[in-house]
Amino acid sequence: MLGPAYEPIVGICSLGAVLGAAIVYWVLMSNFLYSSVVLAYDKITGAMHGHPEQYALICAISPDRNATEIANPSQGNSGYPIYPMPPFVGPLPAVFPDPEASSFFDTYWTHKSVAFYLSGGVLPLITWAKPGFLQKFNCIGTLNIFVLIGVVIYFASEWGINVEFHDIASPMYIPWGSGTVYCLSGTLSMGMFIHNAIITITSRQGARKENNVRDTKIAFALVLISYLLIGVLFYLSFPLPKNCIADNFLNNFHTNNPIMAVCRVFLLFQLVTVFPIIMLILRNQVLSLMPTVSQDNNTLITFINVSTCGFCVFIAIIYPNIGNIIRYSGAACGMIMMFVAPCLCHMMYMREESQVHPMAIILEVIIICAGVLNFVAQFLPLSWFG
Repeated sequence: MLGPAYEPIVGICSLGAVLGAAIVYWVLMSNFLYSSVVLAYDKITGAMHGHPEQYALICAISPDRNATEIANPSQGNSGYPIYPMPPFVGPLPAVFPDPEASSFFDTYWTHKSVAFYLSGGVLPLITWAKPGFLQKFNCIGTLNIFVLIGVVIYFASEWGINVEFHDIASPMYIPWGSGTVYCLSGTLSMGMFIHNAIITITSRQGARKENNVRDTKIAFALVLISYLLIGVLFYLSFPLPKNCIADNFLNNFHTNNPIMAVCRVFLLFQLVTVFPIIMLILRNQVLSLMPTVSQDNNTLITFINVSTCGFCVFIAIIYPNIGNIIRYSGAACGMIMMFVAPCLCHMMYMREESQVHPMAIILEVIIICAGVLNFVAQFLPLSWFG
């Protein structure tokens, strides 16, 4: 309805959202691979990269916050001494290097190097593996969800509910409202894009396409339930100040935590099988911007795969902050795809039908401005909003 001139803009925005998801997947795969190999190395050599107390928690405080805000529960001043923090605060590494461990391993097996090593296994997979074959392994994702739900319920039962809505001096205090709510809108925008990938998957369904609508509704309902159950329960029960929660909550646990070690291995396998599907969607987006190019151009497909993996490695090395990556890319693409484009389409429709209503125009201009402000707000310091 907007005309062919707007198609590249919409396509690029959609491509940006998928690319952001690919980067997040790469960071997570690197993280899980790194932690799993470190644990295996420690078990084989007797080194200690974790913490003497396996179930101790890491306070992964955001660098946007003041580290002095965090109280140390091991001192008994916060009422939750069961799982003490490490004896330091601030941005924490995922492991505690052992000075007696092999310097060769610690030198060449780092978060940055693993992000590069990962390309050696993933690049051939996305180049030659058939997406239909990999989709069959996604059933393991269902098992992972049940495992994560069980783990969160277990830790929540151990920790209890740790929230305070009235005592401002309490480290467990949670305000009823916060100016940083805009961060959530950026994250939700990305979530909408990625979960809409199910349309690409169901469109390739060979049989029973008449059930796609029903199956999609069921899938979204199950995703909603699992997200709410894991997210809300972990947030309410987490026994440290809530700004200690990492963007990937598994990073709040040490590498030698046996329960989380199992979760990381399962999640790594799931992400490795899902990433090629993300790449399939990304390639389709790129090729849709070049209608004159053959969809079976192997040289172009290889170039897209290599360049995308290279970009993912680059971002994973210099900025492995998945929370910000999600909200930045989600807000940027959501501004166009969720706020601007739909309103412009409706305005064009009203004009073509000669049904222009001033109040509708005003409302849609407000919606467009809200999308622009939401995008701009993602890049403002958190301290501006309290």
